[in-house]
Amino acid sequence: MPTFRLLHASDLHVGLTPYTFGRLPPGKKTRKKRLISHDPAVVKAFVQWVWQNGWWGPAPPPPGQPGFDFLLLTGDMATTGDQGDLRAARQVVDADPILGTHLTPANPPAPTLAFVHPSTTHLRLLPGNHDRYDPWYRGYTPGATDFDIVFRTTAVQRGYWDIGQGWDRVGGRVRQGMALRVWAIDFTLRPWDYGKRNYLLPGWLGQGRVLADVLYGNPGGPGKPAPGSLVDEAQRWAKAMRAKELTPVAVWAIHFDPFGSNPLLELLDSGLLAEATREANVVAVLCGHTHETKVKPLTDKTVVLACGATTAAAEPCNDFQVIEIDPPSDPAVNPRPVFRVTVYRYDGPAGQVGAFHEVGRVTVP
Repeated sequence: MPTFRLLHASDLHVGLTPYTFGRLPPGKKTRKKRLISHDPAVVKAFVQWVWQNGWWGPAPPPPGQPGFDFLLLTGDMATTGDQGDLRAARQVVDADPILGTHLTPANPPAPTLAFVHPSTTHLRLLPGNHDRYDPWYRGYTPGATDFDIVFRTTAVQRGYWDIGQGWDRVGGRVRQGMALRVWAIDFTLRPWDYGKRNYLLPGWLGQGRVLADVLYGNPGGPGKPAPGSLVDEAQRWAKAMRAKELTPVAVWAIHFDPFGSNPLLELLDSGLLAEATREANVVAVLCGHTHETKVKPLTDKTVVLACGATTAAAEPCNDFQVIEIDPPSDPAVNPRPVFRVTVYRYDGPAGQVGAFHEVGRVTVP
């Protein structure tokens, strides 16, 4: 069994009105001015795979049953920042299921990830650019805050995102001489930031921006993080783990792929991210956004694991990743932990609930 095991999905694009197989459902006209959302069949297949292929209870998994340390959803939970779309996305995350199943008592039953045990920090998520869109009549401009309202903690619901446009400590695990810690960071454009134009095309629809204040605190900067900043916290945590003779494994989860080839999907000022990961000794950055699965080095210390669009409609393929982490095979030669990334892809026929199957595996380093 691997030391740590993560399930990484991204770009669910859940909408109040599904846009299925390239056409509107019969009688539905409300998405005329909206964006392509999710494919219900793929959402159902994804939730079913998670339910059938992992142990999500609070106790250690039974013999022969693989467990996951985290289920990480790296942004674009919803099609837009409209509360209707966001609430539909939250329903997929934690609508109450029929006991012992992954389906709600609705008619017809709907898939839900709420079987992931609420007393653990297994399931964590963060916003993407679609989740921060203002309404269509404002041009889908950035910086909307309804995501923070819908996914926050309430008196009757557990919370997923209570921090606004900043960073959050997802959680950690200690096992077999290694310590894992995951942080989630929101690099969506702020309300005053309209991105970078590409000729006459607006950049705010698909761009994000790395801010020094988010990484280093205010007034910190590269090489001089302010106390309590993300980089400062990661450095102090790694030092504390080494003092306990544990190998620290720092992972950052973001939405934007720093290697996006389309300038309209660019993570602006991504050089700051590369520098910060080096200073914070981050070994992996998990992301989505471009709907392309890739494994690519960001620096000599950090690898980027980009996930495809897991349940978005009208995609040539829908992917997610299972990431297994083990100690370095030869610490004297390469002290980085070993990552095994297995990609699962949906192959169900259009209009039917198919299945996700393994299509490839990469080992890093």
